[in-house]
Amino acid sequence: MRSTRSWSSRIYLQWEAARTQAERALARAVEEDPLGEVAANRVLASIEARGPALDWTSAQQHLEKARKFAERRRRRRDVALNELCHAECLAAQSDASGALELARWASSALPLDHYADRAERLVATLERAGR
Repeated sequence: MRSTRSWSSRIYLQWEAARTQAERALARAVEEDPLGEVAANRVLASIEARGPALDWTSAQQHLEKARKFAERRRRRRDVALNELCHAECLAAQSDASGALELARWASSALPLDHYADRAERLVATLERAGR
């Protein structure tokens, strides 16, 4: 049987690798290469809201940056993905009602793909938990 410590160490390393990649994407955005700017902020929000060192204030700041970038570029899909990320972060913070509302909207706004499925699964999970 694997130890809990080795499992948690691997998870922590995955969070840190994701943080490093997201921070690199944001650094490129500063250098006028905005590719990945919205997604990078979503990743950082997720890490802050659900990762090893919880920081809800920082998560909210990243969600707000992602929202502004997506709206400025008029990318409906990114807006919907931001709402899905926000819903997942709220669910992790035990705010089921706020998460459910955002997940429903994201589910209806996303095309039929992996992310729409993810939003629908979150809606179903939150609805079951609310019964």
